Amino acid sequence: MSLSDCPCGEPGHAGACSRIPSIVEAIDLEAEHLVPGKRELAVRERFGMSIARYQQILNGYLDTSEAVEHNPLLVHGARARRDLQAKARADRTFLSKHRKDPS
Repeated sequence: MSLSDCPCGEPGHAGACSRIPSIVEAIDLEAEHLVPGKRELAVRERFGMSIARYQQILNGYLDTSEAVEHNPLLVHGARARRDLQAKARADRTFLSKHRKDPS
């Protein structure tokens, strides 16, 4: 990233800033980059943030009517994946807490 490539547009920042994407920008990025490695690179280049922070922002956007209106198919699919991942996480937590000691 060069000095002029910071998402905030200010010279000399060298990518030290991050810019929160709009709902439309985030949904469009999801539609463009379905391959995880390319999506992570695009998030860093466009918004200057980690994929974890972007995912937190995106998850909040998925529950908005604006996101559904912009791309209903993508948003419903992303919500379903998010909900499945949350259920799998909860199941793993439950099982690890309720496992019987084999001794």
